[in-house]
Amino acid sequence: SVSESGRPQFHLLIEDHIPKHEKDTIDDQFICPCCSNVVYDPVECSECQKWYCAQCIQRWNDQGKMDCPCCKAFFKKSRKLHIYLRNKLEEYEFRCSRCSKKTEQDLESQSDLMKYSKYAEHVVNVCTAYLKCPNGCCDPEVLFSKEDLKAHLADGECPFSLTECSNCNLLATKKQ
Repeated sequence: SVSESGRPQFHLLIEDHIPKHEKDTIDDQFICPCCSNVVYDPVECSECQKWYCAQCIQRWNDQGKMDCPCCKAFFKKSRKLHIYLRNKLEEYEFRCSRCSKKTEQDLESQSDLMKYSKYAEHVVNVCTAYLKCPNGCCDPEVLFSKEDLKAHLADGECPFSLTECSNCNLLATKKQ
């Protein structure tokens, strides 16, 4: 499936894709509060200015929720990511460790690092390996094909998908 912008729906997973020494360098503003991954096809809440993956907000809206998951104001999409922030996001380098198993020495090499836009294109169009659930619900050894993972997340199978608590209206996992 595709987002409003026409981009394929997919998460840019942080885990296993950024060299260990760089994991803490990703600025929190580039982490989607819904999926806890690097924003993909980012949209901004005009009220609290938090950035989300377009697909995360779409899933949120598909559940009948029109408010911002963080500030609870009506979610009105703001402008596209400011050029300064786009350039800053583009500075981050990613490695796709899904495509091949590498030794620790290989992972420390800089040869297979990709800038954000190239990595996003790679993950969506090139990488065909199996994926972990981004919500951490499954055994780390359990891998999904892209289609199975989409179904796992979209059909409510994942007990760790975020949902709004009916008692307090805060975000919580289904398991909580």
